Amino acid sequence: MRSCPSCRSAVTGNSTSCGNCGADVPTSADITQTSISSTTSSVSGIQTTAGDRFAPGVLLADRYRIIGPLGKGGMGEVYRADDVKLGQSVALKFLPIELAQNPDRLRRFLHEVRIARQVSHANVCRVYDISEIDGQHFISMEFVDGEDLSTLLRRIGRISSDKATQIARQICAGLHAAHTQGIIHRDLKPANIMLDGRGQVRITDFGLAGLAEEFSGNEVRVGTPAYMSPEQLSGKEVTVQSDVYALGLVLYELFTGDKAFDASSVAEISRLQQESMPSTPTTLVPDIDPLVEQAILRCLEKDSSRRPASALNVAASLPGGDPLAAALAAGETPSPEMVADAGRSEGLHPGIVLGLVATSLVALAMLIWMSDQLRLPNFFPEAKPPAALMADARNIITEMGYSDAALDRIGGYAYDNDYQNDRTDTLSGSDAWRDLHMVRPSPLIFIYRQSPNRLVASRAAGAPSSTNPPLVLAGMISVTTDSSGRLLSFVAVPDERTPDESEGGKEEPVDIAEPDWIQPISLAGLDLETLQEVAPVWSPVVHADVRKAWTAHYPDNDEIVHVDVGATAGRVNWMRVTADWTERTRTAQTTGGANQTVGIVILSIVAVLVLIAGLVARRHIRLGRSDTRGALRLALFMVGVNLATWLLVAHHVATVGAELFLLIDAIKTSLFLGAMVWTFYVAVEPYMRKLWPDTLISWTRLLTGRWKDPWVGRDLLVGVAGGAIMSVLGSLTTLLPSWLGKTAIAPSAVSVAALDGYRQAMGITIGQVRQAMILPVAVLFLLVIFRIVFRGRKISVAATFVMMTVIQAAGALTTISDPLVITLTIVVSALVWLMLVTIIVRRGLLAAAVTIISANILSTIPLTANLGAWYASTAYLTLLLPAALTVFAAWAALGGRKFQFDKLLQD
Repeated sequence: MRSCPSCRSAVTGNSTSCGNCGADVPTSADITQTSISSTTSSVSGIQTTAGDRFAPGVLLADRYRIIGPLGKGGMGEVYRADDVKLGQSVALKFLPIELAQNPDRLRRFLHEVRIARQVSHANVCRVYDISEIDGQHFISMEFVDGEDLSTLLRRIGRISSDKATQIARQICAGLHAAHTQGIIHRDLKPANIMLDGRGQVRITDFGLAGLAEEFSGNEVRVGTPAYMSPEQLSGKEVTVQSDVYALGLVLYELFTGDKAFDASSVAEISRLQQESMPSTPTTLVPDIDPLVEQAILRCLEKDSSRRPASALNVAASLPGGDPLAAALAAGETPSPEMVADAGRSEGLHPGIVLGLVATSLVALAMLIWMSDQLRLPNFFPEAKPPAALMADARNIITEMGYSDAALDRIGGYAYDNDYQNDRTDTLSGSDAWRDLHMVRPSPLIFIYRQSPNRLVASRAAGAPSSTNPPLVLAGMISVTTDSSGRLLSFVAVPDERTPDESEGGKEEPVDIAEPDWIQPISLAGLDLETLQEVAPVWSPVVHADVRKAWTAHYPDNDEIVHVDVGATAGRVNWMRVTADWTERTRTAQTTGGANQTVGIVILSIVAVLVLIAGLVARRHIRLGRSDTRGALRLALFMVGVNLATWLLVAHHVATVGAELFLLIDAIKTSLFLGAMVWTFYVAVEPYMRKLWPDTLISWTRLLTGRWKDPWVGRDLLVGVAGGAIMSVLGSLTTLLPSWLGKTAIAPSAVSVAALDGYRQAMGITIGQVRQAMILPVAVLFLLVIFRIVFRGRKISVAATFVMMTVIQAAGALTTISDPLVITLTIVVSALVWLMLVTIIVRRGLLAAAVTIISANILSTIPLTANLGAWYASTAYLTLLLPAALTVFAAWAALGGRKFQFDKLLQD
């Protein structure tokens, strides 16, 4: 079927004029042309015709100086001109003189500008404006110094596969840019694709373009028949998939040099489309990549629903296709599915897997070797297991004259920081803290609580402590011992009423015996021969009728300690051993308004960030940008982790009401945590996907359930190895100053809580997963912010690295004054953050999160080289969790490959 060269309406029969606009119609219209020749659509230097409207040198509108004609056809005339105001070459497109006053043609002309200006992309010819001079309308557009693809193919034939692939990607990117604005080109063909002198693509001629809903009736069939899809040629509809079909026809010519359908009439094209498929590209060019052939044939599917969903998908399916790069080139934010599908999926070389596992094992061996100088439990070789100290505490209660019968009891290790805070700046050398076990009273303590009622902590996530729940119920007893079972403090809550006898309505006081003041001092292990009575210094936490105090020292230590004892009704109900470095715990901190101001500022910043995150998240949801499914899965995972931590760490009670209270509190906390994670993830993730999509590939795969994916395994392995190395670097920060004889940094006490048993150790270990998600997301947030501010990838990475290094070093330097130690701290902090930022940028969020989790777990476990230590089993059983993760990660990373050590050695 012929089409009108003026309005492009279908012309039936042998009519020589258009029934719509009255324009002359040739009897044998070329099915490869629309209304203007390929030379007209191409705003480049091609043939000219006689009788040009403007001579070279003519100045139009005091701005455009004509250089010469570029082409002429039924739809218009195109001239090259210089924009003397801006000093740039432009192309000017005029309506033909005979159509200049045609209202319908003028409307289409304005529509072309309106549509084309909505698309801004490097692979789309830019349209600047429409102007009028002496009643003649013209469009000013980008001048492309090159030739159209149709001319190029006629001149040189088939293009090399590599160059054709490069051109194809750019065509896809430009076409997708139009589609993202809802615009359908409708006339995509080689004649409307320009190549400039650098080989860069420009899609031109949006004269037939528009929104899908604008096309109905005869408008559907307007275009170039040879490049129409079956549904467009039949007048059914025109959609994005219609452009994808035209794209397939263009790619067919691009890679083979031949047209997909060799026909001389519209009827013949329609018949070929319905009855056959074009010859496969490999029959014409045998060396065409199968991926190219597959992409082309998918575009040429008769059923539009079976074609690729977008031009971007076509680009991604080409050889070496990177959907992320294609999306970014098109100026689009890649979808979560596209991110998950990006990158490779084959397994790692076994040598790489083995290297990562070996790195983790070597780092772990170094940590075990350094543990005697690093982990606090190793500084107390005489420390007893929790069960033994529980028995010691109950024995102390009995010897103090109280009953050890109770409805509920609990005990656990803790660390008193008072001595460490007092001596941090005074100790130096490699053995600075070696005699920590000789300090009296010992900083490593065991707290025992018993009560005639259930011990229900006010915080669901934590176990009862020496003050939680408060000591307010008569019969409650708290005993604190050192790690050897020596008494350090004793508290027994007395009855509310003083004992008395009531006979005949008279009340007479009961004779109260003298308390046994020496008993608690003996249980403390003090040298009784050194006792010297002094005035009481410390006030009791419970009521005491009588108070006394002494100074003394331990048999194995000459340091003087202070012992305060209180008694009620003839029994000692309070006792405490203190040293000169013991800090007050019940005195209000009156350091002025500075701390309060800082706290208010920090709280305000957090509140503002939460508010901003909420608003941004709401906007992303409204615009459909967020990965709500991934955010929900992450939030539910965090809720589950928090509840699992509570189940393992919390002190559970056999009372329905109390346990229900704890459960509700834990659920509230978990839901709040999940809501916060969901909000921040929805707010930040779309920016990460737009600016740093490669950091989310394995992360998104994991969230979508592809947990056996080789890239997931790879990043898990990288994270485990990275965390082990980071833990080694952190350990060196602690040990290097003392090795060099400088001010020593105190050993870490974070592993003390894991001494209470395997259940608590596992709970603390799982809790690291919850805590570790904050830091990498914060770093990615900084990367996004700096990327937006500086608009450069490298400078944003450098700025993030510098900021995080400064923050960590500044936090450590608040307790350090030695110049060498300061230098070492800065250097190690820089190394830690260089590694972490590199992992985030090169491997992504999943690897970074596992790095933090691994480092935190290795810092929490009470590692020891002494396998005979009672807590060694807890440490190494807890290591089974990261060990199992490592084994799984190695298996997944291999992607089905097997270790063949003979080949591995050959490689």
